[in-house]
Amino acid sequence: MNSVVEQKPSSIYIPYALLVAALLSVYIVALNKVDLKPGEMEYPAEAFLAPEFELPTLNGGKIKLSDYRGKVLFINFWATWCATCKVEMPSMEKLYQRFREYDFEMLTISVDKDLSLITPFVKKYNLFDFKRATKMSGSGFPLYRGIGAKLERALINFMLNYHVEKHGYKELFPPFLTTRGATTTTGQLPKFQEDMYHITGDDLYCISTAEVPVTNIHRDEQLEEENFPYKYTAYSACFRREAGSYGKDTRGLLRLHQFNKVEMYKFVAPETSDDELDKLLGNAEDVCQRLGLPYRILQLCAGDMSFPSAKSFDIEVWAAGCQEWLEVSSCSNCTDFQARRANVRYRPDNNGRPDFVHTLNGSGLALPRVIIALLENYQQEDGSVVVPEVLRPYTGFAIINADNKQS
Repeated sequence: MNSVVEQKPSSIYIPYALLVAALLSVYIVALNKVDLKPGEMEYPAEAFLAPEFELPTLNGGKIKLSDYRGKVLFINFWATWCATCKVEMPSMEKLYQRFREYDFEMLTISVDKDLSLITPFVKKYNLFDFKRATKMSGSGFPLYRGIGAKLERALINFMLNYHVEKHGYKELFPPFLTTRGATTTTGQLPKFQEDMYHITGDDLYCISTAEVPVTNIHRDEQLEEENFPYKYTAYSACFRREAGSYGKDTRGLLRLHQFNKVEMYKFVAPETSDDELDKLLGNAEDVCQRLGLPYRILQLCAGDMSFPSAKSFDIEVWAAGCQEWLEVSSCSNCTDFQARRANVRYRPDNNGRPDFVHTLNGSGLALPRVIIALLENYQQEDGSVVVPEVLRPYTGFAIINADNKQS
């Protein structure tokens, strides 16, 4: 949320503008939730919008900011403080580029010679509703609505179909709750117990990834080498408490307690697991390419890998608006770690001694940050968003704009 100043005012209005800016600065700094920069004030809307806080306009009126709770507000003082500081301010177009994925309103305080009233400028597509989601479940649980919900569903369907039809995976739709034993098999327990949602009465855990139930599909079984690789893809909701995390990444879609993900999983022979990891990574990479998203691949060092992993790669997509690389997939070779816990073996074709299989898993892809990257990278100058061609058979529309938004 930015307070932005453009255009040099008449000198008579400068004291008023400075007073307003000073009052805002004192209020925000008192909240200890802002990093003030020359010509710019950043703060979360929900922290700033105290129930009765009012912002005076320069014509004697007032705005009750609580009426805009839950939105990202750009409070644009035409003719204020930064003009006198001779600070070059970003254009409105740059603001749109930076915050285009959010539901926002712009309030323009006009202090020209007519001292005109504040004119609301609304630019929103109702893709998400974090305010109402908070009523349901608290923070960290998004509510997708209208074309936002349809875009999310389109991505899930596209990814599942693509992995099944193009990459040869078998689709599963697993349970979202698993037993303590099944969750221990994959390595989530006991190490990550504090980050998992636990149903005490039944001793069941909400899954943090479809990897958990899919790993257990062949628990205590002996597989046939001639059928390798066993390849599965599954959609699931994922639940993570993210205990102890707090900060800017916990707002919006970047870090959630519940999100959707399409998982890829393989059971393979030990001697082929490294090659199969390369193929798994290529399958995730292929989805990024089909969606037209700029991406990069990182091989993780030992300190950054998950507990059961022996070798891991991350795929990150570029989000043009927030100017960040966002992780959308992590592909790992767990060798025989999970297989030993699950007691999944195979008998070699040469009738040799049964041995443990190797397991591999990867996101194909995780949805929230894909949504962010799509909205930011496909944003047009007029504020509309072009839908990638591969998603159009699933969405039924090719562009997101004011004509197809839903209330």
